[in-house]
Amino acid sequence: MARNEPLTCFAKIPYDRMKCLWIGGVFVHSDTWRAMVTKVSAICVTGQFKRLQRELEELYRRAGVPQPAVQAYQDALLSLLAEEDEPVSIQLH
Repeated sequence: MARNEPLTCFAKIPYDRMKCLWIGGVFVHSDTWRAMVTKVSAICVTGQFKRLQRELEELYRRAGVPQPAVQAYQDALLSLLAEEDEPVSIQLH
């Protein structure tokens, strides 16, 4: 399958009728993708996330971790996602 093929198959489908999106080389159900984005967005604007990110960044900076800001952001997000009651699953197609 050529890299363009998954995108080509959507060319004739109106955007509002798409059921799956081609994201990062994987088909993800559009409702699942929306739920994930909503959950991540809600976490990233909280004071809890921002405090954890700042604390981790300072620790990582002192420890000499490469790209401490990026690593702290990712780790803070993953930590808070792991605490969520209702995990969002990705179904690969």
